[in-house]
Amino acid sequence: MKALLGFLVVIMAIPAMAVPSLPQAPYKDASELLAWLKKSRVEMNRAGRAHDLVTLSRIKRDAFRWTDVWYIDAGHRHFLPCSHAARDMGNFLDAYEKKDMRKRDLMGRLFRDDLAECERLVRAH
Repeated sequence: MKALLGFLVVIMAIPAMAVPSLPQAPYKDASELLAWLKKSRVEMNRAGRAHDLVTLSRIKRDAFRWTDVWYIDAGHRHFLPCSHAARDMGNFLDAYEKKDMRKRDLMGRLFRDDLAECERLVRAH
């Protein structure tokens, strides 16, 4: 019993990830994701200039986590470009790691386009 209680204490002490755990209002989810995308974009550019592969891989992992937890329901479907921007960011960083310049350039362009569309949708709401 003490082992189970200790295990639960350890699990409860783990800090929350930067991704939503339960569906919220679609606008709130989209605005949280947009804020994370903007913050991560600045961090990604800084880490890229410094060749900090650890930070870049963490950002890539978080981007794919955001994509995995995005809800595909009627309300969230309207903000789908926000999820696509997170996926494109992860694919961009994957191509950067593999030194695939064609895919990196393509994913960078798609990321910028989806990020702009996400900003437009959140602002219009």
